[in-house]
Amino acid sequence: MSFGNIRQRRVATNGISLNVAEQGEGPLVLMLHGFPESWYSWRHQFAALAEAGYHAVAPDMRGYGGSDKPDEISAYVGEFERSGFRGPLNYYRNLNLTWRLTEGAPSSIDQPALFVAGEKDGVILMAAEALRRMPERVPNLRTNELLPGIGHWTQQEAPDAVNRHLIDFLRGLDA
Repeated sequence: MSFGNIRQRRVATNGISLNVAEQGEGPLVLMLHGFPESWYSWRHQFAALAEAGYHAVAPDMRGYGGSDKPDEISAYVGEFERSGFRGPLNYYRNLNLTWRLTEGAPSSIDQPALFVAGEKDGVILMAAEALRRMPERVPNLRTNELLPGIGHWTQQEAPDAVNRHLIDFLRGLDA
C-alpha cells in the first residue's frame, strides 16, 4: 500500500521490533492508539502535520500490523479460544482496582493538554461526569472539544477538524 510520503521503518525497543510510520521534519508529534488499530488509524494526520512543519510518527503497537508479535500466532489463538475478548474487556471492568492501585498518584495533569473527541463516542457518553470535570484536573487544558455527529474513531471520522485542532494546539506550544 502506498500512502504518499509516509515512510515506514523498524525500531528496536524492549526486546522487540516495532513498525513505525513517519512523515515530515521538525518537532516530533507521536500519535499512539489502543487495540486493535495500527499507525493506519492516523493516516489522515500525517500530511497535515508534515506540511505544518512537524515530524509525525505513529507505530503499529506491539502485536499489531508490521510490529513483532510477542509469541507465535498459536499463543494468540490459544488466548482467544480460552478467554475471547474477556481479557481486554476486563481492563474496563476492573476500574475500581485501577483507582485503588493509583491512589496517591498526582491528581492533576499540569502540562498543556488538548482533548478532542466525538460527541457520539460511547466511551465519552459513559464518562460524561469525568469529561465535565476535566478542566478541574487538567488546569492547562487548552482545547476541550466534542465534535458534533462524530463517534469513537474521531481522527478518521473528522480528519480536517482533528488536524485543525492538533496544529492550532501545537503552534500554541511553539509560541
